[in-house]
Amino acid sequence: FFICLGDAPQFNGKFACFGKLRTGAEVLRKIGETPVKTSANGERSKPIKKVLIKSIKVRKAS
Repeated sequence: FFICLGDAPQFNGKFACFGKLRTGAEVLRKIGETPVKTSANGERSKPIKKVLIKSIKVRKAS
């Protein structure tokens, strides 16, 4: 899955977007600042150190 930290028009028409961050913006910002290296497909998107999300809550839309 992707976590987009801003607009990502390159994904328009290619991926379904869902979800909303309700709390934890500071944590999301820190994830976004994680140093990365080049992945197998040539993108600079692979974290140098493993990033682990320990827990999440999925709620029905209101």
